[in-house]
Amino acid sequence: MKDEAQAQKGWWVRVRTDSLSVDGITKGMTGRVVGIYSPGRTEAGPGQVFPTGKQEQGWVVDIEFSLPNGKTKILSVEREAYECFVEKI
Repeated sequence: MKDEAQAQKGWWVRVRTDSLSVDGITKGMTGRVVGIYSPGRTEAGPGQVFPTGKQEQGWVVDIEFSLPNGKTKILSVEREAYECFVEKI
């Protein structure tokens, strides 16, 4: 599963639902997977993972979105949510 998750780093994805509109991320927006890590770890930024000593199953994906106001936003989502609201493009 770790290899599957790491293979997605760098992928471009499209949002399929409006469930993230509260975060300013709307259906049809595109983003790029910039980081993937296991739950139970903390991350200082994309590519900088520091283990906490506690490991859980699954993984969390960081997706970077460019917002209409010119700013970027990195959203961290668990695998299940990632698979529900985005698709690879």
